[in-house]
Amino acid sequence: MKPHRTDPVSLVFGVVFLAAAGLWLTARLVRLDVVTVGWFVAGSLVLLGGLGLGHALTAGRRSRG
Repeated sequence: MKPHRTDPVSLVFGVVFLAAAGLWLTARLVRLDVVTVGWFVAGSLVLLGGLGLGHALTAGRRSRG
């Protein structure tokens, strides 16, 4: 069989499905308060934003040198 590239739309739907299934399983196994989940999501977004900002600042420095 000849290998083929993964269709981006199929990949996105697969990832979204796995994320929804993971969230459902987590909700069934662990009882979390909505406020706790909100703080976790907010903290995660701040962390990812900081990592992205740091990467953007260091990538510009590397390309000039």
